[in-house]
Amino acid sequence: MLIRSRNSGASTLTIENGGTAETGTLYIGSEDYNNLNSTASKSIVNVSGNGSSLTVNDLYAGIGSYDNGPHISVDAVDAVDAVNEINITNEAVLNSNNAYIGSFAGVDAKVSLASGAQWNNAEAVYIGTSTLPFESELPLEPQPEVELETALLEISGEDTKVSTMDLFVGAAARGKGQVDVTDQSTLEVTRQLQLGGSDTEGANAVGELTVDNATLIAPITVVGAFGSGTLNVVNNGVVNTQNIERFENSAKSEVNFDNGTLELTEFQPELFRNFTGDNLINLGAGGGTIDTAGFNARLFENTMLAGGGAVITGAGDFTKKGTGMLAMATTAKQWTGATNIKQGTLSLDGDYTMRDGEILGISLNSLDDYGQLVVTGAADISQGQLQVDASEAVTKMTGSNEWTDIISASSRTGEFTAINDNSPLVSFEADYSNADAVNLKMIVPVVVPEPPVVTPEPPVVTPEPPVTNTTFLQSVISRSNRNDIGIAYVLDKAIQDRVTNGDNALADSLISSTSTLISLSLLQLPTSCSHYLWARPTVSLLMLIMQHLMLFRNIARLFLNVTFGLS
Repeated sequence: MLIRSRNSGASTLTIENGGTAETGTLYIGSEDYNNLNSTASKSIVNVSGNGSSLTVNDLYAGIGSYDNGPHISVDAVDAVDAVNEINITNEAVLNSNNAYIGSFAGVDAKVSLASGAQWNNAEAVYIGTSTLPFESELPLEPQPEVELETALLEISGEDTKVSTMDLFVGAAARGKGQVDVTDQSTLEVTRQLQLGGSDTEGANAVGELTVDNATLIAPITVVGAFGSGTLNVVNNGVVNTQNIERFENSAKSEVNFDNGTLELTEFQPELFRNFTGDNLINLGAGGGTIDTAGFNARLFENTMLAGGGAVITGAGDFTKKGTGMLAMATTAKQWTGATNIKQGTLSLDGDYTMRDGEILGISLNSLDDYGQLVVTGAADISQGQLQVDASEAVTKMTGSNEWTDIISASSRTGEFTAINDNSPLVSFEADYSNADAVNLKMIVPVVVPEPPVVTPEPPVVTPEPPVTNTTFLQSVISRSNRNDIGIAYVLDKAIQDRVTNGDNALADSLISSTSTLISLSLLQLPTSCSHYLWARPTVSLLMLIMQHLMLFRNIARLFLNVTFGLS
């Protein structure tokens, strides 16, 4: 089957609503027929919907063709802004034996799978090939050395999956290929994955693969075969593989982790085989994780090569996860972020000195399951800090608990400058009693009680009794002397204040003056009345009241005049 658009034309094959199509070979290409320099030709295949499928033996996209078969022609190379696409969406299925997605000048070739779509390829997929396996059988014109477009494979969405035996990204002589696996999708290669060249002619081939919040499964992952290869594992992406390696003479090999994980599936004595200090293994801001998953592994070492073998660099944190041991030379540990050992053992071969402020994180999962650092040489921790990550089960433990040899070395120098943990319930302290190790003990934190908050009680206020029935006021009212009501009221208030609070200057003066008047009145009674003993108290009382009222009136008026300016 041939789907070809010439010049500015468009050709589309659509399979949907449970429809199926089957052919031996499918060619999808664009051609600048008769060198008209036309633009924007389109050849597109759309397969969509549950039950819809396209089955082919061999698939070619982004290529020129003669009527008697595909080939690479000058016409195809001279195409401008041509589009060759295959879109598999919404649980549709593409079945093939081999697939060649071309990388040519002026042609955008892309295969896109989304929304639960599946691509099942039996043998090999070439993303970004600049030659075809049968080109030697066809009459070819010389190809100019022009910049080639990048062929693209996009896989996105939960339950979307591509499966193939072999995958070559950036294939043949100078092809360019890119694969993006995103949004919880899966790419599974059952035999060989190569980035940057499929054969010895591919020194100029370029291949890049990004695993972004998705999963890559491959037994062997070659980053930099003959040309240049780049692997990006980001945003919770996971690469599940036996090993990541490179061919000795590859032009470039680069692995970037940014919140990504390498999960091993086998024992691996040469992890990152053939990587050197000239080949980047970088930890971005989100850090990187190697999960040994119960296996033992060792970073590739060769003292005859730059850096002595594989070197891990970058500003992000490094995390060792999973049971089993991961070993590396101390010269391979060149990242500047924290070192976190979640489970199992991280072994550093050689002498190790913690940088000023460097953080070593140790996870405690149970009494028997915790991270450990082993240094085969001397360890100097005098400038480092320890961060303890205790699981919920550990924080609920009671009694005396100890984790031995969280660090062990041939010799140890110094103590941690700080020990921090993630638990508000318990604390931890280091035991330095062993000169070659550090143990960790759990302690109950000392809680300094806060002083009780005392809220003062409000004062009890006893309301003053009303003064409407006092002697002075009643006396004035009984005499119908309305002019003295105000004065009588002030005098009553003064007496009441004296009784209630024990202090009132006006009342004290009144009491003192009254006592004096009583004494004087008794002394000045007429002698002619002295024999009337029964009448003496009555007379004295009447005289006292009269004098008392007059005195009180004068004193009160004087007080009001001085204090309030009243008369």
